[in-house]
Amino acid sequence: MIFSFGNLLSIVIVLIILIIYRQIDRNNRSLEKVKRFSDRMKGELAKSVEEKTSEMKNLAIELQVNMKAGKEVLKRVRDVEDGLHERAEGLEEIRKKIEGYDHARRQSR
Repeated sequence: MIFSFGNLLSIVIVLIILIIYRQIDRNNRSLEKVKRFSDRMKGELAKSVEEKTSEMKNLAIELQVNMKAGKEVLKRVRDVEDGLHERAEGLEEIRKKIEGYDHARRQSR
């Protein structure tokens, strides 16, 4: 079996086409890997964003609850403070009456 020039030329052309196809295919596989990697990263990023969003919503709700509780505590403190001021005024009036009685008692002696 002797190869003719036409047969050798055909084999060389087929080999060149095969090598070119393998190079293109190899690059194509790399692009598929990059696509899979980017899809995976995109999914992980979306998951991370969703988790952070959920955490932020939970923190916002907790902050609102704490602010309402703080307002209620402040209101109670102010009510107690007002009550103490009223008592202090009442005690001041009692002190003045006692001083008046004491002064009157001293003058009567």
